[in-house]
Amino acid sequence: MNIAESMKWYVIYNCLYVGIKSWIFDYIWENKNTWITAKDIPLAPKYVQIWLNTAYSLWYFEIRDWKYFLKKEYENQLLNKESPAYQWELICLFVEHLSKDMTTQPKYMKNWEKYTFWEHNKEFIDLLYKRWIQRAKTFINNIWKDYEKLIFSKKSNICDIWCGSWGFIFTLNEKYNKPEYFGIDTDEKSIKIANSKNKFPNINFNKWNFIDTSFETPFDCIIMVLCLHEILPEQRQKVINECYKKLNKNWVLLIMEFPYPSSQQDFNNPQYLMWILDQYFEMTWGTEHINWEEQQELLQNAWFKNIKRKFFDDNVYMLISAEK
Repeated sequence: MNIAESMKWYVIYNCLYVGIKSWIFDYIWENKNTWITAKDIPLAPKYVQIWLNTAYSLWYFEIRDWKYFLKKEYENQLLNKESPAYQWELICLFVEHLSKDMTTQPKYMKNWEKYTFWEHNKEFIDLLYKRWIQRAKTFINNIWKDYEKLIFSKKSNICDIWCGSWGFIFTLNEKYNKPEYFGIDTDEKSIKIANSKNKFPNINFNKWNFIDTSFETPFDCIIMVLCLHEILPEQRQKVINECYKKLNKNWVLLIMEFPYPSSQQDFNNPQYLMWILDQYFEMTWGTEHINWEEQQELLQNAWFKNIKRKFFDDNVYMLISAEK
């Protein structure tokens, strides 16, 4: 691939972003993804025609007699807002925020500085919280059935550490409303947002430091969603040790993460692409992604047993389980 060809990948995200922000995809969904022309969409027809031609050239549409039809394999990603595969928030995050983050990377690389997560604006944080809803749906669709019965389908205590905000727990509660959920985070803003939206008696949000807080009773399940890589390296083992201490015997820690390569060859393996990209986006945030062997070592050092992982159906995330 030459430099000119690589421009295509830049244009793809921007083209999808325009389709979202100008309601083209909403129009297509409302009209049941029928064959359309530029004149069917209530926008400037000349611009829409250029957009449709570009989207067709990028392989998102079929074309017949200058009518366009979004390929079926992209319906859940671009049209169906109820699907776990829907990508609206990710596309907006990339175009509106992550692309800007990347322009600051040379500055931080030269100065050895960090651009912390909470320096981002409210719009960035709101988009990220909406991503937790999609991640919860993906988590639900991929959880081991025995854990679903053991933990989520009956009265149990579940703690989501570094919960971020409301999205993940609320979505879990829509599917499984028998457990008592505890969402904890050190960020006051997140917990304030979560409590303002919480109307459920079985859900509690608190601004606590997981390591330093003593709980009245141990948990049946502790969940860590895409936060293991964000814990400072010198704190990771301590956090995992605390998870072990704060679990009931024979119960489970569940970690949802991206898979990161263990070998040099795996950096060309599509199965690891999303985590490689995520580490690049977060390069100057101070987060450090770790591979499967390093994750296993953390869990084994804390005396967890029956450690296993599975890749999700979307081939982006993986679920790690470890039992006390």
